[in-house]
Amino acid sequence: MVVVTIDGRGTPLRSKAFHDAWYGRMETAGGLVDHIAALKQLAAERPYMDLDRVGITGHSGGGFASTRALFLYPEFYKVAVSSSGNHDQRGYAQQWGEKYQGLMSDGASYAAQVNASIAHRLEGKLLLAYADMDDNVPPALTLQVADALIKANKDFDLLVMPNHNHLSIY
Repeated sequence: MVVVTIDGRGTPLRSKAFHDAWYGRMETAGGLVDHIAALKQLAAERPYMDLDRVGITGHSGGGFASTRALFLYPEFYKVAVSSSGNHDQRGYAQQWGEKYQGLMSDGASYAAQVNASIAHRLEGKLLLAYADMDDNVPPALTLQVADALIKANKDFDLLVMPNHNHLSIY
């Protein structure tokens, strides 16, 4: 197994240009196309990397991104583990969404990033997880994705972690 960590565009402590590359484009989940390009470049130099079995994992904003990766790029990502994902910024902390997406008054840009709206695209294996006492990301955001997957007749796994909060599920 090979484990790679790749920062998405827009992550903190970088230049303003780096931040602006993702601002208002949350539907790209931090530049997933960049992640795919980086993995392909790494695999070209490392023949032991098997790009037919790529998985992705994430928690919180990363849970949003890992789920989105599986929905948007099923030809590349085969499995995702997503815990406590903020799958719809309209139901999450306003100051976080507006920091990266802009004002909530732009309904179209917010609608474009809703994971439940593209859940029907699931082809790989997905594990959704959440803590029932999450004090940061409302569990309802994961349940909205689960509901959309059920309505689309898609198989997935769901793990509920009782008596845990947002940070205690690591």
